[in-house]
Amino acid sequence: MRSPNPARPSLRVPIGACLLLLLFVTGSPAPARAADAPSPTPTLTPREIVRQAAEPILDVFARSPDGPNHALSLHLRLAEATNQPPELQGSVLAFRCQPPDQVFFQFAAVGTIVTIGRQGQTVWVAPASRLRPLLDRAIQTPPTKAQQEPISPLRLKLPKALIWLAFRFVGVRDAGAATVDGVPYRKIDIDTPDDEKPDKNSGVRFWVRTDQYQPTRLDWHNTDAHGTLVIEDAKLLPGLPAEAFRPEEAQRADMMVLPVPQFRQLMTLLGKEEEKRAKAQVAQQKLATKPPGS
Repeated sequence: MRSPNPARPSLRVPIGACLLLLLFVTGSPAPARAADAPSPTPTLTPREIVRQAAEPILDVFARSPDGPNHALSLHLRLAEATNQPPELQGSVLAFRCQPPDQVFFQFAAVGTIVTIGRQGQTVWVAPASRLRPLLDRAIQTPPTKAQQEPISPLRLKLPKALIWLAFRFVGVRDAGAATVDGVPYRKIDIDTPDDEKPDKNSGVRFWVRTDQYQPTRLDWHNTDAHGTLVIEDAKLLPGLPAEAFRPEEAQRADMMVLPVPQFRQLMTLLGKEEEKRAKAQVAQQKLATKPPGS
């Protein structure tokens, strides 16, 4: 399903928005052709809706999980993103995990589809043919002390009670309501200022299906950029088979297993390369829109 009136795209997704998304999704298709409607008298406040939707996902990552679900499977689509390489438009991000130490992550980067898998302290990446040149550059310098540390368990570092206490100091606002094919949605704005570069205009907007308390779309924005992620599919599951975190058949001939320090060095350089590509795209777009003779 297509998302309604996609927001203008963005330079990159803020880290805060990604973290909020992973702590928020419980999944369903995104709304389509939604018409804005007056916000009805809510049965829950926006802050309460966020908590209602996030509580099941927090249970999966809790230090002592006591709920029925212990795994997450998530598919997102980057509907639009300003100043990004063309191949990222419409690209899909796949993420599945089973805490404390099993992860599968697939995303578009450096002109290809990068896949990362983790089982315990064993990490593999694909495609090796595209990533090996980056790795060779990355390991020319020794890993830092932090890069040599074991990968931490995929667990919340704080008790849920403290997380919700801190959330009381985050700006949360009702941005209105919409109805699509008889299904009610609420739009909720959450402030996400960057700690390093505070931006009072930075934030995210969640579209939440209120009959099931499921987010379906995320719009993010700051002073310079806008973007939209559509939640194509998300599931909370009792568990996933070990095969879910191993290379798929087509990847087995073009993957490599890396020691943790080399994996972290590769990811650091990969992030820098993507940032360079994004900046180059910004410069190209500014040049294309520059008035003649200026």
